[in-house]
Amino acid sequence: MSPGPQRTVAKPGLTSVAQLRGRKVAFTPNTTSQYFLLKQLESTGLTFRDIEPVPLAPAEGLTALIGGSVDALAGFGTTVQVAESKGFPVLADGAPS
Repeated sequence: MSPGPQRTVAKPGLTSVAQLRGRKVAFTPNTTSQYFLLKQLESTGLTFRDIEPVPLAPAEGLTALIGGSVDALAGFGTTVQVAESKGFPVLADGAPS
């Protein structure tokens, strides 16, 4: 996976965006993270209706992921870099091809 600013990271054990069905996914509303999350979901046949969207500020989303109150985080920059450094796998990087 090539590096990119937009990433969706998840708790260990999840390996694909398709596995987000029915799960809590944090994102920052009205930003590119929301847009790219929507596109990543669409690439697997999912929509926002198929997940439990959790709109949060970036730092709150990271805290929620680390604390286990969400299953995944769509974000960018330092937020996802910290999540990756703590062992959370990247499910998607940028927009789908």
